Amino acid sequence: DITNSYNEPGRFVTLVGYEWAGRQVHRNVYTSRERLELFRGMYPPTSCIREVWARFHGDEQVVAGPHAPLAHGLRWEHHDPTVERFVEVYSMWGASDDRDNPLAPAWGKDRPEAISAFELLARGVRLGFTGGGDCHEGHVGFSCEDPDGQGATSHTFAELLRYRCGLTAAVMDRLDRASLLAALRDRRTYATTGARILLDFAAGGVPMGGTGRAAAGGVECRAEVHAEGTIERIELIRDGRVAHAAAGGALDAAIGWTDPQPPGGESWYCLRVVQRDGQMAWSSPVWLSADPA
Repeated sequence: DITNSYNEPGRFVTLVGYEWAGRQVHRNVYTSRERLELFRGMYPPTSCIREVWARFHGDEQVVAGPHAPLAHGLRWEHHDPTVERFVEVYSMWGASDDRDNPLAPAWGKDRPEAISAFELLARGVRLGFTGGGDCHEGHVGFSCEDPDGQGATSHTFAELLRYRCGLTAAVMDRLDRASLLAALRDRRTYATTGARILLDFAAGGVPMGGTGRAAAGGVECRAEVHAEGTIERIELIRDGRVAHAAAGGALDAAIGWTDPQPPGGESWYCLRVVQRDGQMAWSSPVWLSADPA
C-alpha cells in the first residue's frame, strides 16, 4: 500500500516487487500491477525457483532476474525466458559482468558455482542488464552521491558490502508502470555503478536489447555517451571479449566501429563505459545472427 501510494504516473513511478531467496539463490521479481503474489524462498514448498516460474509463466506484467550472481554463487536452474528477462551486472556487492572486472566481488568470483553475466549469455540466454543496490536499512540510493564509498550509515546486515548503489536506466516513451515493466522485459535498459551516465547503443542497426540479422559486410556498432566524469575508455564487447576500445578524454563521446567479421551463428554485442574515477556503465546486449532472428 505504501509503495502504491507513491506512484504518480508522469512524475514518479514505483514498482511492487520483492527479492526471492531460495535454493537457486536470489531473484528480484517485479510487477506493474498493484499486487504481486508472494513466494518465500525460505519456505520449503516454494524454496525452488521452478515454483515461482510456474506461477508467473507467460505473465507480461511480471519480470524477474538474478541479483548479484557472482557474489552469491547463482545456481542457474529452471530458467523461464517468459519471466526471467534481466541480470543484475552491478550492485553494492560489486560488478558481476565479468570475473576479471576490477570491481568483481573478491569473495565470490572464484566459487565454481558462481556465474557472471557474460557467462550466462555464453550459454545462449538473452538477458538485459540492470544495476541495483541491496541496501536493507531503508536508505536505498543514499550512497549514489558519495564518491568515496558507503556514506555515514553502515550496512549492519552485511559488512561485506563495499560499493555504492547502482542504477538502472530504462528507455520509455512514457513514465508509468506499464512502460517501465515493458522496458525491463524488452531489455531496453542499461546499468551504471551509480554515476548518472547517459548512453545509447546499437549494433547492426538494432537498438540495445534487440535481436536482428547481421549484414554480410560486417556489423556496424554505434554509441553515444554523456558521462558524469571524464571518460577513460569506451569498450565494444562481442561475446564477452573486448573487440574494440576507444579512448576517452572528455565528458561526451560518439563512436562508430564496424566488426569486419559478421557472426557465423549468433553473437551478442554490448557497450561498457569506464570513467577515470572508476565508475562504469553497461548497455544491454544486442543479439545478431547470420540467420533470420
